[in-house]
Amino acid sequence: MKLPDKIKPLWWLLVVSVLTAFLSLRFQDLAQGNASTLDSFAAVLLVALLLAPLFSEVSLAGITLKQQISELKSDVSSALGEIRNEMRSIVDVRNTASSHVYNLMNPPPDVALPKLEEQARLAVDRILKERGVTGSTEPASAPPETIQLFTLRFSLENEIKRIASGRQIGTERRAGSALVHDLRRAEIVNADLAETVRDLYAICSSAIHGDPVSSKQVEFALRTGRVVLGALREIE
Repeated sequence: MKLPDKIKPLWWLLVVSVLTAFLSLRFQDLAQGNASTLDSFAAVLLVALLLAPLFSEVSLAGITLKQQISELKSDVSSALGEIRNEMRSIVDVRNTASSHVYNLMNPPPDVALPKLEEQARLAVDRILKERGVTGSTEPASAPPETIQLFTLRFSLENEIKRIASGRQIGTERRAGSALVHDLRRAEIVNADLAETVRDLYAICSSAIHGDPVSSKQVEFALRTGRVVLGALREIE
């Protein structure tokens, strides 16, 4: 129990007076070196009480310290709550920004493809001529695990967009990582599932963009991705 601030000085004065009176009565024995365990405890307690107003760290049998720790834990919990809210806001902004960037990457229309193809051919010919080499016509390739991760992301995109479309959530030219955030806000998926989807996207995207991913990350994505896809397919 924590005493009111107005009572603390009176309680301190009362305890100090009692201990002083007790030690005064025991002064003769103390002077002769016949102090008992109770005498020693009373003396230490009196010194601690006298120092308490000067040093906040001084405590009585751990009571003050325990109260300070409880207050500190409360402050830390409050601070962590604020940090958590700030992080969620940052994630929201990041997802929104990601969706806007994705919107800017529209593919060229079919009518423009012949001109773009000729432009690309001329650009390649110019570079090859400048370097005095001939270009290779080998088809594009990728490591098997990258193809698997691409397939996983493709499947996640399809399922997330299917779920979002059924809830009148706009999906056109929006990344699945942004859509899953909207699904979480609409309480269609929970926060843990949304976070897992974002982790899967991070691994898949790193591999697709040519960034290194560890074998454990690949195993995690493929193993967990199958489970997540199964859950998403059950959402109508």
